[in-house]
Amino acid sequence: MNEKQLLNNILTSDDYNKYVDNSESENPVLLDKYKKIFNNTSTYVPENVFLDIMQNKDYKRFGDFVQGTIMFIDVNGFTALTESLSRHGHAGAEEITNVLNAFYSRIIEKIHNYSGAVLKFGGDAIMALFRNHPDFCAEQHTKMAVSCAFKIMDNMKEYSSVNSRFGSFPLSISMALHRGEFYAIYSGSNSKNEFFLTGKSVNLTADIEGEAEKNEILADISTINSASDIITDYTLKQNFYHIKSGNPI
Repeated sequence: MNEKQLLNNILTSDDYNKYVDNSESENPVLLDKYKKIFNNTSTYVPENVFLDIMQNKDYKRFGDFVQGTIMFIDVNGFTALTESLSRHGHAGAEEITNVLNAFYSRIIEKIHNYSGAVLKFGGDAIMALFRNHPDFCAEQHTKMAVSCAFKIMDNMKEYSSVNSRFGSFPLSISMALHRGEFYAIYSGSNSKNEFFLTGKSVNLTADIEGEAEKNEILADISTINSASDIITDYTLKQNFYHIKSGNPI
């Protein structure tokens, strides 16, 4: 969307008319106001949800099937870190925030670099969607998800030991990838809505994550086949496949 299309979606009719009618010298002030609203709001709303709302003035709660690749990331060592640092009161809580923000920001940056959308944080877990949609990953969604997983895992080498004012803590991650069709639901009330994915494919991704161990990327065969030209080494592990190496795009 260009600037006017975006503003036409989020401005009141009076403000939009002011934007269109004002001189160029005055437009930036109004534009800056709504850019701040846009930027602040979009950090709390999954990118795919925000785009749906922005592109559809008559947006209503609905359900729909989406194609894509889901990524589950589980952080190992999170509980021990928080329990230990929380014993130090306010200073410990502050340190928890600093450590986790630095840790998660690296992961989120990689997901965004590969056109993924962060859907949820669940304590020590992250759920991301690489969507088969022109505004996101399109048909490359599985290769984008696998490439992102490689980059995230490589970046985690820096966090094998996380330093804080109250000691060092080991952190690692395990990852699950699944390519499939997911049912996307916007549910709630007029005052509060929630977006979530559900269905067998989501449950399967959770099963894959359940088998993943520290520093492992696990996936099902559909993911392996769809990204076979960038995956160079993988082995069967119980019911799923451990992706060991590859050439990310």
